[in-house]
Amino acid sequence: MLSLAPARTPLAGLALIGAGFVAYAVYLGWGETIDDAAISFAYAKHLVEGDGLVLSRGAERVEAYSNFLWLLVMVPVIAVGLDVIVSAKVIGLLLSLATLLLLARIPSQAEARGTGWLDLLAPALTAVALPFALWSVSGMESALQAFLLIFVVMLSIRELNDEDALPWSSLAFFALAITRPEGIVFFIAAVAHRGLLMLLGRRPGVRDVQWLAGFLAPFVIYHIWHYQYFGELVPNTYFAKAESRSVSDVFTYLTSPSDPGFDYVWSFFSSYWLLPLLPLLAISLLGYRQLRTYSLPLLMLIAGVASALFVGGDWMEYHRFLAPLIPLLYLGVQEGLRNGLSYVRRLVGGGDALRWQAYAGAAIAFAVLALAASASATKAKAAHESPFGAPYSIIQLHGESVQRLAQRLEIERPVVLTPDIGAVALNTDISIIDLAGLGDAYIARHSHGPELAEYIFEERRPDIIVIHGVWIPATGLDNDQRLWLDYAPIGLERDYSGNLLAATLVRNDLVLNSGNCPEAVQWERARSLIGQRYTFAGIVVGSSTRAEPQQVTLLHLREAGGAAIAIRAGDKANFLAPPEIAYLQKTVCVTGVVDDLDRTPVIYAGTSRDILLDQSVH
Repeated sequence: MLSLAPARTPLAGLALIGAGFVAYAVYLGWGETIDDAAISFAYAKHLVEGDGLVLSRGAERVEAYSNFLWLLVMVPVIAVGLDVIVSAKVIGLLLSLATLLLLARIPSQAEARGTGWLDLLAPALTAVALPFALWSVSGMESALQAFLLIFVVMLSIRELNDEDALPWSSLAFFALAITRPEGIVFFIAAVAHRGLLMLLGRRPGVRDVQWLAGFLAPFVIYHIWHYQYFGELVPNTYFAKAESRSVSDVFTYLTSPSDPGFDYVWSFFSSYWLLPLLPLLAISLLGYRQLRTYSLPLLMLIAGVASALFVGGDWMEYHRFLAPLIPLLYLGVQEGLRNGLSYVRRLVGGGDALRWQAYAGAAIAFAVLALAASASATKAKAAHESPFGAPYSIIQLHGESVQRLAQRLEIERPVVLTPDIGAVALNTDISIIDLAGLGDAYIARHSHGPELAEYIFEERRPDIIVIHGVWIPATGLDNDQRLWLDYAPIGLERDYSGNLLAATLVRNDLVLNSGNCPEAVQWERARSLIGQRYTFAGIVVGSSTRAEPQQVTLLHLREAGGAAIAIRAGDKANFLAPPEIAYLQKTVCVTGVVDDLDRTPVIYAGTSRDILLDQSVH
């Protein structure tokens, strides 16, 4: 008979859940890492190398990460020379397995009994949840946060049942608070839980004071250091992502389906078919013992959901901010099912009530597990095949490409404006201006408009600009003439309507040799100079291609009376950017022997060094 009564620990079942989870997580996300994870790795690397907590060597102290404890976990990994990407995934898997183990132990600890089979429902539901598995191997801090959430619940229950137990949960709450900026809300939930216990008749004592001090003392010390080091009480990521959100508008966020925070939370509960399970959370609190015990994880769950609602969710797929809350959610579902069955058994009564409860419990638990597995299975293939954020491997290739470009330009340490910073900061020695604002305090507060343009083009003047996707319309930099006058495009990508999709540009004085052009020659004089060494100068007004006797690209000069600069097809590889793009509408000059190409006076240019940009004009 399948009993809900205490039983020997079902180790085989727990091992099966753990093995299935590892296989599932590896399938979903082992092949890719989120570039945002590499931001923390870069900070850890520079800390190990003695540069301090900075994004790149010599950069200003700006907190582009938002997971200090996870960063510290990576420090010894980097210090001993392990592969930080693989190590982060392995540690994430181990922490998630530990979370499943603790989750199975919480009910038995709360009731001072052995672990039964129904206690495996919450771990099984958590293991099949796609967001939990996916973010466990993303390289980010999600697995650490999920582990700490369940760990503090377990410690808190132990302290609740044993008044003499030392309040170690306070330090675990502090660890949560420095794992993610919103971690403080879980401690606030715990304070609310202690207030509820007082309403239920529990008298406060010395342990409560110790518990409060155990959190506040290290929390205050950490923030004093944080302010002295970074000059801010919150990470720079707050200003880059959530500064426009206001606590006074929380009710609007909560009641407005068009709000991004509301949509983020709603899509989570609806996409994974969780809405029918929510009544079980309320049922889990029926009864004095249940209210006393399981109100804490429920309050923490509510606090976590509220924080995701407040910040407006996240741009990445698969609900990163809510994934660590899944164990808390399913713990409530499990205990609601157990509690509901117990109440029904009391109503039914009779000798067969326990047998009926076992069969009914098994059937309902199986149905809930099947529902959860089906909801995740519908998205598993898509999650496996496509990135769920900016992919680390692609950004790494972009960073290496920019570094090679800088080497061709003979720039020892280029300053690069880019919105993708993780893999670039970790794998190169490029000095980064973070267009996304995470690693730049000014851009975080001026993410678009004239102030952003002035900062970039006049104050910072990056050597190389890499811009793409949403960052083009979001910043409006492509509408600023300085982008096209001061920078030469190395690569441009446009859609069929001519809208810019991506661009890599290099500052003109790095691509083109600078100099002062002599006076432009007139058409008549150009014709008379064939065979002589002279200089053509003027604005490049267009280009054309001649196929005979060999393919040649002509850059036509307005002031030179129809004369042109000729570039043979075999020489175009010597130019960093396509010449017909790089020099268009720029005042240039070229010196050489004047030749006659199909009645057009031309001077051949073999490399970018043969063409000078008139700096007196630009």
